[in-house]
Amino acid sequence: MSESPYDVFRSVASLGMEATLYFNIGGKLTAKRGTIRRITPSGILLQDSHETSFVSGEAVQNFTIVQSTETEQQTPALPKADDASEQEQEQEKEEAPPEYSDVDTALDDEHFQMFFDIVHLQPPKPDFNVGGLSSDDHTDLVRWKNRYDYAIKISEVNRLVDDVRPIGRLAERLRNADLYFLAGAIAVVTGKNDSALPQLLNALALDSIRAGEGLTWLAYRDGDFAKAVEMACRTVTIDANAFGGPEASIFTIGRILGKLSDRDIPGLADAIAGYIGSPSETIANT
Repeated sequence: MSESPYDVFRSVASLGMEATLYFNIGGKLTAKRGTIRRITPSGILLQDSHETSFVSGEAVQNFTIVQSTETEQQTPALPKADDASEQEQEQEKEEAPPEYSDVDTALDDEHFQMFFDIVHLQPPKPDFNVGGLSSDDHTDLVRWKNRYDYAIKISEVNRLVDDVRPIGRLAERLRNADLYFLAGAIAVVTGKNDSALPQLLNALALDSIRAGEGLTWLAYRDGDFAKAVEMACRTVTIDANAFGGPEASIFTIGRILGKLSDRDIPGLADAIAGYIGSPSETIANT
């Protein structure tokens, strides 16, 4: 079995070296350069002048390594004199590459790796369980459900497009988030994401968590990662347990955020603030 690029990297790299790693993000080859602070079986911790980042080993496609001048001058290394002064020892300590503890973020390797796992998002699924309707409105809901079930049975979902607007109009009249979500979810099933977007946005404005998750999925699916993070932040601001719980929500936001170079996202600070005092606070602030 041939070695992967990361296997080769681990065999030649060491702490303190300058490295440039090339890896894929969203199908695009991206480069990241920095000083190697830690090498683990799962990835590399790089530090540049702005931040410390973890790069998954599986993502590495290529790399270059530059050995520092200080490292080259230390070959061969001479044994220390027994009577070396404390001042010389202190100077050597200051010049040595900082250990991982100097840039420790209080997250272990498992947590770092989790930020680079696959983003698990699900498309919105139609839910006809809508309460609080009058008898006439409920009759219409039953009719739409029967049409939906039959269309799914015969694999002709295109016929459901005509139901999106009537359901949306009823949602508007009743100011009902569940109906807005239903209209958006049906639009997604038919492949009409443009029609789904306004319905789900209306549902989110009425604090629908499911709509927020659906909007995050839509943006991520379209490759608009900045919008996906924004929608995820809006969702967890409403409910910190969205996306499967506090930690799952933080990792969802973090994994999408990792695909962006510009991380100035509206609502990000408010979303993180929602986890203050919880076990997820440390992860959120990393």
